[in-house]
Amino acid sequence: MPDSCCSIGCANRRGDRPGLCLYRIPSEKENPERRLWICAIRRADVLGQNEFAKECAKSDDPLSPDWVPSIFPHTPATKKRKKEHDMERYQQHRRMQRRVDQQKKQDAVDVLLNLTSVPEAEPSPPAEDELQQCENKSCKAMIESLQRECNGLREENFRLKDI
Repeated sequence: MPDSCCSIGCANRRGDRPGLCLYRIPSEKENPERRLWICAIRRADVLGQNEFAKECAKSDDPLSPDWVPSIFPHTPATKKRKKEHDMERYQQHRRMQRRVDQQKKQDAVDVLLNLTSVPEAEPSPPAEDELQQCENKSCKAMIESLQRECNGLREENFRLKDI
C-alpha cells in the first residue's frame, strides 16, 4: 500500500519528492497532540481507528511551529507565509540560543584558565617606616600587636592552603 498524505487537497506521496517525510498521526485518542493534528488536517473521519493515516510534517519539539502540521492546500497563502516566517524565526531563535550557550561555556573556560595562571601573592613584611609613623607609645604598641596578629593570620592561611 503506497503512503500518501491524508490531509484534504494534499497529493504528496512517499517517493514523489526526495526528502519528503510522512508521519503517522499520534495514536492515543486522549493525546492533546492528536486533537491538534486532527483539527489542522480537517478530517473528522480520522477520529476513528484509521491507523494508516499519515501526514507530511512533524517536529518532536512542541515549541516548534512544525509540531502540528500547518501548511495545507486549504490554508490561505497568507497563513502559509506566516507559518513559514514563524518557522524561520523559531530556527533563528534556536541558532541564537546555541551561540549564546557556546559563548557562556567559552567564557567559563577562559575565566578558569585565567584563574590558574594568576600567581599567589607572597606575604610582605611590614615596612620599617610604617612602624615609625606614630610616636605615641600606646599607639606603637597597638600597631605592633596588630601587625603580629596579621602576620600570624597570613602564616595560618598559607599552612591551610598547603593542606
